[in-house]
Amino acid sequence: MLIIGILLCFFLSIFYFKKSIFNPECIFTFSFFLLLLLTNLGLYDLYSPSDEAITIIIIGIIFFCLGGVLYKALFKVKIRKNEYIRFDNIFQGISKYYNRFIILIIIAIIFEIMYASNSIRYLLQGNNLYSLRYMDLDTIMSQSHFWSLLYTYFSIPVLFILMPIACYEFFVNRQSLLLILTLIATVIYFFSNGARLPFVYFAMNILICFLLNKRSIRSNKNLKKIVFFSIIVVFFIAIISNVRSASVNNDYDFFKSMYRYITGSTINMSEKIKYIQLHKFGTYGAATLYGIFNLLDKFYSLIMNNSLTVIKEAMNFLEVIQTELIYINDGGNLYNFCTTGFLFFYVDFGIIGVMSFSCMYGFICNLIYHKLLKYSNLKYYLLYVFILESLVMFMITDLFSVVPFMMAIIYVWLFGKKYKMKARC
Repeated sequence: MLIIGILLCFFLSIFYFKKSIFNPECIFTFSFFLLLLLTNLGLYDLYSPSDEAITIIIIGIIFFCLGGVLYKALFKVKIRKNEYIRFDNIFQGISKYYNRFIILIIIAIIFEIMYASNSIRYLLQGNNLYSLRYMDLDTIMSQSHFWSLLYTYFSIPVLFILMPIACYEFFVNRQSLLLILTLIATVIYFFSNGARLPFVYFAMNILICFLLNKRSIRSNKNLKKIVFFSIIVVFFIAIISNVRSASVNNDYDFFKSMYRYITGSTINMSEKIKYIQLHKFGTYGAATLYGIFNLLDKFYSLIMNNSLTVIKEAMNFLEVIQTELIYINDGGNLYNFCTTGFLFFYVDFGIIGVMSFSCMYGFICNLIYHKLLKYSNLKYYLLYVFILESLVMFMITDLFSVVPFMMAIIYVWLFGKKYKMKARC
């Protein structure tokens, strides 16, 4: 089944690449092609994923592509080869909001500092990042409920929104202040919970900025800046990984760790499928869209003084994938969290959930992508950046279950202005 999955993803990615590298199907299938190919190598004695897990992934990929086909059929979208998006007009007129963005990120940083103060104090007492991340985080953060709300529903969503704008302003328009402030916010984001993902998001935004705006980034000086910042971010991730893991593993190797981190998602998915089949979580969509259900539950709990049942079930599921450790090889390497996004679809409605949610996901991705092709505006640029992030991260997790990420999408959708200027394709 693993070989079938590799071949399917390879041919689908080549097929969609001929149309455009920015096509959602191209990015999605190529990501899983890399994941399954790396998994098939079986380096460092990693266990093999189950056929059931690979079958679910294959079904999900097929129905994701069918969602794109459905969108094009319903809206009669003409398929053109070598579609290329021009973004020359997207940021025109945005410069007048630059100072507002600066104010927003400064306020976000202040709230972040207040929220992260307990974890920073914990580290200053001589504790390590590993214990912060995996042992004492809940206890530390339970002391900051008020700041937690501002952190979750304002600071991190603002950071998600301003990252792509900051990268564009720096690499294309040579405005550095916003990028420096977003980098500071990213560092505080990391120290609040000890996770490496904040730097992964930052690195993805640099890469996405380059890919989407490479015709605007013409000078060697700008290219050098992108390469320099990319190296810095990767270096940060390597150092953080080494510092966090050295406290429990003296033989830590960064490249081995990254390989296990990526490919372990299919192994963990295999184990969690068994767990789901035994425990039958009644999430009914709340796991996949926890970012939205969490917000609805806040209003519900204010009125009813109780949480929705599906939210409780979703929280139980999220706790399982976060805290239930598994061995991924005979060397005793432990693993948690990463399961691919398809597991979230599966826990909600089984294989029907994988088919239906994958189809809807492909449909929505194509909707945003073609809106960006049609209208050159900041709103759809940001929404498509979020889509790209979700597509790449889907081989690890479901970003739509992350509350701040979903809040960022909601804020952009509600408050983003449409500058209706035709994009030149």
